[in-house]
Amino acid sequence: MQKILNEKKKAFRALDYFEFLNEDQLSHACKICSLRQFNPLDTIYSRDEGTLTNVHFVLSGECVILQCLHIRVVQKNGKTVHELVDTSENEFLHTKSDLSTNKKTVKSSESEDVISKNESEAGDLKKLSERRPSDNYESHFIDVGSITFGGIFGLGEHIQHRVIMARNTVQCLLLPRFFLMDKEQNPGNIWQRRSVYLDVIIPSREALFDDFLRNLKWKKFKNDFVKNNVLSNSTDIARHDDIPILCRIEENR
Repeated sequence: MQKILNEKKKAFRALDYFEFLNEDQLSHACKICSLRQFNPLDTIYSRDEGTLTNVHFVLSGECVILQCLHIRVVQKNGKTVHELVDTSENEFLHTKSDLSTNKKTVKSSESEDVISKNESEAGDLKKLSERRPSDNYESHFIDVGSITFGGIFGLGEHIQHRVIMARNTVQCLLLPRFFLMDKEQNPGNIWQRRSVYLDVIIPSREALFDDFLRNLKWKKFKNDFVKNNVLSNSTDIARHDDIPILCRIEENR
């Protein structure tokens, strides 16, 4: 127990955020905190549970912020248009996938209210498909950035369709958010201010979608430019005989 306590105190001393803690606060923090190690590609943080959420302080290793963009692809006036799926509709799409799973697992012995609920959801899905008959949906995963030693996440920043994963072996100090938000551990609302700071420096879902559209336009421009200005002028295509003999000689071993 003493060894674990010393390791926790060492972790607190390594982070400048807790220099203001007195001995009583540090002892209380050591009792409720935990030290965790994550293997490469482990999901560390994916959902905000309010004040019960554990705030993660990275002690070693590198985390990656992975954003998922759910995009609707539609045809308008002969052009392909990409639209970002809003939160409510995205949840409905997840219901669609869950519904298909439920249909496979429902047995005749189950209650009729579960079946009627599935039938009602199926009717809503049918209406959605009738309203958007030609829509296709895509999911794109974007590496937003990395979090290394001293990084924080789980303070209440936006986490919509976003997960924090371990890029390599990662060690974190975990503290409940309600402890940090307590008045004694939150002088000058420093943790709320850091949460706002994280929302400012980390691109939002909408900003990442705008960058995705810009990349699509650049890719289309590049392909069109090569097609119209390079390939169209390539009237003299090289043949096998045009290659110098020395370049075609194979050494006999």
